[in-house]
Amino acid sequence: MIQQYLKPERHDIFEIESTIYQDLLAFSQRHPSVQPFCGDWNRCHIEGNYDFIFFDPFDYRMEEGAQVEGLHCEQDQRATRALKMRALLNPDGVLCHPHFGDGDVPELPGFATVIVERVKVSPVRMADETLCEDVAIVYHKPLA
Repeated sequence: MIQQYLKPERHDIFEIESTIYQDLLAFSQRHPSVQPFCGDWNRCHIEGNYDFIFFDPFDYRMEEGAQVEGLHCEQDQRATRALKMRALLNPDGVLCHPHFGDGDVPELPGFATVIVERVKVSPVRMADETLCEDVAIVYHKPLA
């Protein structure tokens, strides 16, 4: 959809999972603006700034040395990632991500949160093995 509707001049995609990265390589052959990267964006040296960042908020692996004990640690990790993403954005840039479930969308420190739309989707199996049929499309705009 990003290729179809936003038509980016350059579209950097970081994929952490190696088999999905192989699909990304094939995708990049059909879309010359796509620059594929294999790895965790959070551990890569990224130069430049972006107008738009679409990200998956799911933690595929824990930060090195981080303990996922309790809400406070999770909030600290979210705040750290938010600061890193804000540094990658142009001043008028936007973060976008899906939020699965009909619950509250977590705020990102330093950003205003806008729920663009809530939609029903085909059931998605979540990490806790429950099925989810609700997704919110969320924008985060940097606060001045």
